[in-house]
Amino acid sequence: MWCKLNDSINEYQLLEESVKRGAAFIPGSIFGTEKGYVRFTFGRENNRAIRDGISRFAEELNNIR
Repeated sequence: MWCKLNDSINEYQLLEESVKRGAAFIPGSIFGTEKGYVRFTFGRENNRAIRDGISRFAEELNNIR
């Protein structure tokens, strides 16, 4: 799932901090997109783990702003 970040945020700093909270994503620039996009991959996770991961990501996103 691709997501566009609304604010100008350093996606690598966000990744580093998110991983500390137990949530990971792939910065879109790795795939050649412009900055400000992130990609979530969750094909092997259950619904609860997905919700928890997105919540952790959202918490860190709010902290970095």
